[in-house]
Amino acid sequence: MRWLLVLLGMLAAVRVSALSPAAQEFMAITKELEPVQCEKRRLRRQIAMAQAERRDADARALRKKFEVLDKDPKTAKLEKRLAELEPQVSRSRDPDDLTEISKQQRNAFYRRLIGVLLLAFSTFAAAQGYPNRPLRVIVPQPPGGGFDMVARTLAEPLATLLGQPVLVENRPGGGTVVGTDVVAKGDADGYTILLGASANLVLSAGLYSKLPYNPRSDFAPVGIAATFSYTLVARNDLPFSSLKEIVEHARANPGKLTYASGGNGSGQHICAALLWHGAGVSITHVPYKGAQAAYQDLIPGRVDLFFDASSTARGHVEAGRVKPIAVSSPARLPYHAAVPTVRETSVLDFEMETWVGYFVRSGTPQAALTRLRADFERVAAMPEVQGMLEKRGARPVRIAAPEAELLLARDLDRWAQLIRAAGINAD
Repeated sequence: MRWLLVLLGMLAAVRVSALSPAAQEFMAITKELEPVQCEKRRLRRQIAMAQAERRDADARALRKKFEVLDKDPKTAKLEKRLAELEPQVSRSRDPDDLTEISKQQRNAFYRRLIGVLLLAFSTFAAAQGYPNRPLRVIVPQPPGGGFDMVARTLAEPLATLLGQPVLVENRPGGGTVVGTDVVAKGDADGYTILLGASANLVLSAGLYSKLPYNPRSDFAPVGIAATFSYTLVARNDLPFSSLKEIVEHARANPGKLTYASGGNGSGQHICAALLWHGAGVSITHVPYKGAQAAYQDLIPGRVDLFFDASSTARGHVEAGRVKPIAVSSPARLPYHAAVPTVRETSVLDFEMETWVGYFVRSGTPQAALTRLRADFERVAAMPEVQGMLEKRGARPVRIAAPEAELLLARDLDRWAQLIRAAGINAD
């Protein structure tokens, strides 16, 4: 509590004095300029980060924003007036030049100062005691899918380490945009975590012309714990059993076949759309609100195909409710050993895996971020967690925050460009 003793000492040493008109004007202008100065500092940090990560285009765009702010006529006028007042304010600090302060002014001054001290104390206490209340993990997809499974598999052991409940909250909508934006616009306090994946942080950046959040700058990685491939499954009565047959039929009958997805912008949508585009065929997209809804139409045959996360598809394949056609992974999956990779079918040289982990909003206090990252790494290393992920069809990985940042940047550069080049969009 040394900092509190220092602040109390400062409080006792404050000599209360009346403010001259020049000092009052100086303080008013300083307060008016405070938001502008804060924004300038934020832009400087973002420019430095963009330069360090060699994102030249982002750095140029940020510099233009800074220049517009810096050259604003109103701001320039206020800063000029501030410079004129500063010598007068400095002179007025001589006690002989000050008028006697009224009791009311003195009390108001003390109340404001004590309020600042209490706020500083509460902020410090909250940071030191993190976490001191439940956390929530926002999954931008409905329950029952592969991403939801990862969120819930990680949440329980993380809650044990943190000593607070970690609640999983599904916020689907707009593909994966709605739930992701909840975290981007939420408090940067470490209590709201995003289930971040290639789908909502990478693929959506290519799918939508404009997102309400910036995947590069609005989120900070906690860590990545799993990757998924996709399994192309078909209704059982579809008269084709190979990807080659499906593509040949689609080529001869453009738009007649249909494929499901868990929503516009989902990994299921992008994976299938890139495959059909690369194969040069037209198959009609039917988006659903999550994988469970898609299977409700696929199993009875109301839709033809679904390129689902392999973890979710596994149970339906093993139960005989749908038939597998191909997998998007670089090699065959242990639990789908008889199912060829897309590359093996000779239809297209294609592979795709998606990663999944926890992210928080940028600007989260460093103490909270450090605690989250350390405990996340411990969870990802637990043999029982890795076993559960494998059992449910995911490939366990341990990707710490620095590597996750690089992976996000690399995949944004790669996949967003491919999606735009293919003309795939959800607008």
